[in-house]
Amino acid sequence: MIILNLITLPLGVVVFSKDVVNDERDINRVALVIGNNDYQYVKPLNNAVNDSVLMSQEFKKLGFKVLHYTNLDLKSMKASIRELEKQIAGGGMGVLYFAGHGVQDGGNIGTG
Repeated sequence: MIILNLITLPLGVVVFSKDVVNDERDINRVALVIGNNDYQYVKPLNNAVNDSVLMSQEFKKLGFKVLHYTNLDLKSMKASIRELEKQIAGGGMGVLYFAGHGVQDGGNIGTG
């Protein structure tokens, strides 16, 4: 049986899990960590990239394979999310952590 769960946690963390695995050590764990300081139309941030570096280190300590990217544009962000989906397609847990601006434009939510 395939089970797909989506859990949203504080601090921009989203957890995806697929399949039930009896032994927790056998879980494929992948974390996608994105930190964006630089933006074209809004004020740049000072600490988002640093925060993403620290979170990447913590995920590694917890046994996650980490996909870490900084200062991505929307097209690259979508590609990195597809990579995370590919990494857990056979089952496991995926975590997405984003540090950066969140912007709403005409009812659509984006990243600046």
